Amino acid sequence: MKRYSQQLYILLLTSSTSILVEAQTIKDQLIPLELMDVKAGGEIGRRINITVNNNLLKIDADNDFLAPFILKNQKKDFYIGLGKLIDATVKLASYTVDDRVIALKKHLIDETISAQDASGYLGLMHLKTG
Repeated sequence: MKRYSQQLYILLLTSSTSILVEAQTIKDQLIPLELMDVKAGGEIGRRINITVNNNLLKIDADNDFLAPFILKNQKKDFYIGLGKLIDATVKLASYTVDDRVIALKKHLIDETISAQDASGYLGLMHLKTG
């Protein structure tokens, strides 16, 4: 019985070693993908589409986000979130390649740049000069 156990152990040891050797010789089967070739599906994809169509494209960006920076008529500084809107719009424009989202991105960036003073100031209040 002892001899049988030794033979079984040797058999198992040699077969597991050959399995390891075979596993090491298998070449990598991964195929690289371009970023634009990957799209979220299922629930995540559905939620991205809802975010774009029911949230992002329904925002009144001119009045709610851009106007305070263009008019610069605020009495005190407060948080608007224009940078976060631009960031999200840029990422969603890249992901969806939707002409409406790309146009919104371009509009947000163009209006933000035009609202910037010659000194680089982009804020809600007029700067006191003098």
